[in-house]
Amino acid sequence: MLNPKQRAFLDDIVARVPPKLDSIFVPLFEKEVRMGRYGACTTYSRVLAEVLQEFHWRTTWVRPVYIETANRAGIDYLAGKISEEEARALGGKIQVWGDIREGQDYQHAVCYMPVWDVTVDLAMMPRLSRLVPSHPYWAENSKFPPWITKFEFKTYRLEYRVYETQPDAVKEAKRFIRGVVSEHGYT
Repeated sequence: MLNPKQRAFLDDIVARVPPKLDSIFVPLFEKEVRMGRYGACTTYSRVLAEVLQEFHWRTTWVRPVYIETANRAGIDYLAGKISEEEARALGGKIQVWGDIREGQDYQHAVCYMPVWDVTVDLAMMPRLSRLVPSHPYWAENSKFPPWITKFEFKTYRLEYRVYETQPDAVKEAKRFIRGVVSEHGYT
């Protein structure tokens, strides 16, 4: 069970880090997207994991995952409360993250802190439809937000293209996260 200081730290990471990383990396990702590559999740998770490892979370890892998210109508459909037709009429939507059957473009990664049993997903964003209320989050002991209907750690290989090709952006991102971590008294 996390204490209030740990919860405040994680809340701050999830609130402040994604917008800053977006400002650093989104222009770089836009170029990669045009080339058919993505990678915010791997880059953000790797940057966070490496910074946390510099402090006292040595066993923090980047983990590939498979996730399904859904809005209220999608959740009701999955639970068998309404039919597929009713779900469609209500704008039901189910989205998949980390399904790599068709290639690495569909990978998804999170930062996992086993010492606290916490998963941090800094790159979970609404898709273009905006029908599923997905956003960056942290979850303790696999107690995920209600819009995450399925979560599994996987073992597929992750690609880190933007991380590997943009060292100055990585340095800037790490510097920012170090500041946030230090503000919470972790040294």
